[in-house]
Formats: sequence, C-alpha cells, structure tokens
Amino acid sequence: MKNYDVALRELLAGMTLERTAHRVTLAQAYGCKLAQDVVANYDTPQFDNSAMDGYALCDFSGGRNEFKIVERIMAGDDVNFSLQEGEAARIFTGAKTPGNTTTVVMQEITKVEGDQLYLTEDCPKGQNIRYCGEEIKKGDILFHAGHVLDPAAIALLASQGVWEVEVYHDLRVTIFSTGNELKEPWEEISGSEIYDANRYQLLAWVSSLAKAKDGGILKDQYDAVLTALSGAAKENDLIILSGGASVGEADFVAKAITELGELHMWKLAIKPGKPFGWGRIGQCHIIMLPGNPVSAYATFYLLAYPAIKALMGLSPQLPQLMATINFGSDRIQPRREFLRGNYYQDERGEYFVDNVGLQGSAMLSGLSYANCLIEMKENQATAKGSRVRIYPLPKEVAKA
Repeated sequence: MKNYDVALRELLAGMTLERTAHRVTLAQAYGCKLAQDVVANYDTPQFDNSAMDGYALCDFSGGRNEFKIVERIMAGDDVNFSLQEGEAARIFTGAKTPGNTTTVVMQEITKVEGDQLYLTEDCPKGQNIRYCGEEIKKGDILFHAGHVLDPAAIALLASQGVWEVEVYHDLRVTIFSTGNELKEPWEEISGSEIYDANRYQLLAWVSSLAKAKDGGILKDQYDAVLTALSGAAKENDLIILSGGASVGEADFVAKAITELGELHMWKLAIKPGKPFGWGRIGQCHIIMLPGNPVSAYATFYLLAYPAIKALMGLSPQLPQLMATINFGSDRIQPRREFLRGNYYQDERGEYFVDNVGLQGSAMLSGLSYANCLIEMKENQATAKGSRVRIYPLPKEVAKA
C-alpha cells in the first residue's frame, strides 16, 4: 500500500495544465486568476493632497503660529496657485494641496478669527500630506500573473483606471458517480438500491473552487462508460468519478480509461479511503474516488482538493494545526487513520480535539458535526493527551 505523503506528492507532480485566458471586466473578476502582469497607469497618489480636513500652511521658516487664510479648497477643485509665506488655505480631505504647502494642520488644533488662523499647538513640517507617488509609482507592477483577485485587489485596479483584466478561464470539471445500485434522490429505490450521495457532495466541494458540471450516474455498461468519458474528456480539464476505484467492481471504468488514456490505480495506506486512481485522457485529468461516502469525502479533501488547487495554480497546501486529543487509542494499525473530529481553543489559545460520531466509512452523519479530520499515525498507539495533526475542514457560511 502507498503511503499518504508519497501519494500526495506523486499526484501533485502530475497536475499540470496549460490554461487559456480571456478578458473580463472588474465586475466579473472576483476570484479570477490574472493571466498577465498588471502595471500602474498613474502615480498613487496622483498629486499631493490633504490627509484630513484642516488648513494648508506655508511656513518655510518654521515656528509660525499665525496665518492669513486666502483660499478654500474642496476635493476635486482645480488648484493652480501657490501659497506665500504666512498664508493658509482651508482644505478638505483628498483635496489637492496648493504649491508651497509645507504642512497641513488639522482643524482641531486651530482657532479662526475672520481671515486669521491661529495654531493652538505646534505642527511640524510635512504633516498630514499624502505626497504624489509615495504609495505607487507609474509603471510599478501592481500584481504579477497568477494573482487571485480579491476585493482589495479589485479596488486597487479600479483606482488605477483599470476596468478590464486578462484572466484564466475557469477550470472545467465534470463529476460522475458509477454503479447500477445508485438512484437519484427523487427516484424510488428497491431493497438493493441506494441513493447517490457522493455526486452531490462532490459537486458542492468542487463548486467552492471551480465550475462543476453534473455528469450523472454511469451504469455498469462498458460502451456507455467509454462514450461518456471520451466526450467529457474533450470538454473538461478534470473528470472526477466516485465508486470506480475498487478493483473488481470498477474494472469497466478502469478499462475504459486505460483504453482512452492512462491510469494509475493505488491502494492507499489510509483509512477511510484505501482505493484511489488517477490518470489522463488526452489533456483531461482523471481522479477516481472510493464509493463509500466518507471514503469519498476524505480522499477528495486529502488528495483531490489539493490536486484541483494545483491545476488552478494555487498552493495545494491544506490548512493544518497541532492539537491535544481528549481521547486515546491503543490500536496499532498499518494504515494512517483520519477520524472525524471537532477542535476548539481554550482560554490560553491552545487547541484541543474530540472525535465525533460513528467513524465507519459509510457513515455520513459524523461528518455533519465534524470541523476537522484527525490524523492518527500508522504503526503506533496514540495516548490521550498526545499532540496530533488535524486538518480543519472548510465550512461555508450559509447564503442569505
């Protein structure tokens, strides 16, 4: 059986993809990945401006506390004059400072009588002025190719007069389930049939990262599987199948993939999730997951999830923490086990974790209450109070 760390490393090494690009507006760009560098069109700030409401002063000698107010400047006003020594201008946040401004004094430390301004506190030179180009110079690289556009990045691009960007096309993924025993949730089932849970959990998983297409249920018919996979491979970057990774029950799936491309079948030294397969049909990657729902969940998160991120050019590293377990196990088994668990922090910020629910590979209920997978190392017992690695699970916030 293949060690989990070795399997993940080998899988990620094979996750290469030449992606095409297109232009989108900023309104469409959230979450997209830049396909080329973006440079600054302008200095930021584009001109010297006031950082607050107050008064622009001209005091070359320093130490003056009385000024004559000669102008009032609002943000957006065209400012084409210069102050003279001892002059001041009422100014508001974001307004362009006039020539010869040596400092901007905030209004809270001033007193005004007619057109005379008096300072109630000293204000050193250069205060409260945003100088032209102090943040960004024209021609600077704002973002390199590969940067994922979040709200802050989009705001910065808009501030530079950028309204369209070149981004990579979304990753195209189709998800199939396999097996004659599977039925859709709206169908009637007999005593030997089950509802398909895997395809729906995988559609939800993948939709958090990329575009996910529902391929439906592939029945145990070789020609139908061959036709479906051949067509899907031409339209997708990745195909994910569940229920097709165990030797024997999925020979027809493995045979079809091998006929169309290449396939690596592994027996992983992990629990749940022993069977796993991956390969290619042309330029389209293939990932085959176990049929047991928890095994499909665990192998997706531990292997397929990082693989999808790698195909997207993102870091495949899963979030990990070290926590103290509130239970113990004297079992010594040859496979690394990933238990469903709940972790929390105490008042000192230390992490602790409990296991939750029934841990069978077909028992989904425990996953509903879990917020992490607990890594129990192979070939060793793990006593209560031991420090273990946990993998926090992404939990999406409900949409309004």
